[in-house]
Amino acid sequence: SGNDGGVLDTWQDWGQGFFTKYCVECHSVNDPAGLDFGVQAKVVANKNNIRCGVGVQQDPSWSCPSTIAANQFPISDTAGTNPKPSAAERTRVVAWIAAGCP
Repeated sequence: SGNDGGVLDTWQDWGQGFFTKYCVECHSVNDPAGLDFGVQAKVVANKNNIRCGVGVQQDPSWSCPSTIAANQFPISDTAGTNPKPSAAERTRVVAWIAAGCP
């Protein structure tokens, strides 16, 4: 779970590792759109689209764009071999975003 004895996940202790493992293959300093998800501020700025595409299911209150489906991110690489988060990890990202991306 994302809550260990009342201690919330933080960027330093969990979030950065998640985004480094699953997202920076495409969203790194080399991203032409500037979406370097190794940087917390960039993740926070894009948190709604991230939540929409990483979450196991979308909540209507998130107002997700129609172009983003649940479980869409991370998109498969050409070989289809890049790591994908488990449902529990996806739910943990949504909870971290809901907590304000601490």
